[in-house]
Amino acid sequence: MMRDERRKLLDKNLLALSREMEVDDVCNYLQSKDVFTDMVIEKIQGAGGPSAQRAAIVRSVKARGDKAFDALFRALLHARQPHLADLLRPLVDDAVIQTLENEHEPRCNGDTSIAWRVKMNRMEMPPMEPAGLLEHLHVDMIDSNHSPEMEMYLRDRKSIYPNFSIPKGLCLIFNNENFISMPRRQGTDIDCRNLKSLFHQLGYRVIIENDLSCKEMLSRIRDFASDPQHQFASSAIVVVLTHGERDQLLGVGGDDDVLSVYPFLEALNARNAPLLAGKPKLVFIQACRGDRRDAGATFVDEPDSFRHEGDGPFGLFNCMRSPTVTEENPINWPRSWFVQAICEVFAKYARNTDILRLLTKVNQRVAECFQTSCSSSYKQMPEFHSRLLKQFYFFPGVTRSSAV
Repeated sequence: MMRDERRKLLDKNLLALSREMEVDDVCNYLQSKDVFTDMVIEKIQGAGGPSAQRAAIVRSVKARGDKAFDALFRALLHARQPHLADLLRPLVDDAVIQTLENEHEPRCNGDTSIAWRVKMNRMEMPPMEPAGLLEHLHVDMIDSNHSPEMEMYLRDRKSIYPNFSIPKGLCLIFNNENFISMPRRQGTDIDCRNLKSLFHQLGYRVIIENDLSCKEMLSRIRDFASDPQHQFASSAIVVVLTHGERDQLLGVGGDDDVLSVYPFLEALNARNAPLLAGKPKLVFIQACRGDRRDAGATFVDEPDSFRHEGDGPFGLFNCMRSPTVTEENPINWPRSWFVQAICEVFAKYARNTDILRLLTKVNQRVAECFQTSCSSSYKQMPEFHSRLLKQFYFFPGVTRSSAV
């Protein structure tokens, strides 16, 4: 029989578990440990949609005693969902925790809590290597209008941006590959195609601009800001893939083809883009420096410097990286890590995770890649700034007519 405090903990976290738990992985693990029988699995599979099946897993675990509670904890880790396992950890037996810590990462200076967090973060998703074109990228969609995700929105709609228009908005991608006086950004075409697939599946109409000078980039984003289609859209996205240094973007034209990021972003403020006023605007910048730039790494760290009264919600997600590369010291800098992490994390978690938590997961993924593949002297993490006033969810698969 399961202890009462454990049953209460499962009840307390039922919503989170029924929203995110990986049904197949958890069931397979529990069946392999003889916690669930074939009959129990069949009953769970017949419970209805994914949310109902997850709730059935929790009920079945509660009916099978303390052994099942500890097994569910390990099943969630096995399914690479440590954030859910962490919900149960306060009541997991110490012997189980000790066994896990002994099985995985060594302690960090004797601090078992740090070692535990490192291990859990690394188990969440498999190790990432630059994978090229993500041909099988598939966004997990919200499967019904009565899903926990939509129940959450209807309950907390005052604190969540509506994002249900068709399309949800426009997504403009600047993709600079071929430069007159800078190295070719090899692989950026693959990044662009992966991002196009991602945001198309998330419900956006994607527009791609290739190989532009800074003057052309500024002109194009101003045209984008005044596009009448924004009137009926819920949000907007801008992606910049180019060379860059410090707080500047580089165009394809030559050494003097430089644009400060601030006037670029000002094109999206309420004065210049009135149809986007009050709507969430997400900007992703991946600007890598070439072989003739000084060492150092900087981010856009003054988000208010381009703010005017009434700009509305704005999110800036930035990966401006700058390792020094010379003929004597070549560095293979896989720029696709940032984009690949965005694509994989968003595809898996966008259905029930807000944008700030998504970007935190992206940072975790990129950090793991740096730790395993790069010299620490070249480590540079993506950084994000947010002026969003509410939670932003993509709500993939949900349209206005079904949401309100």
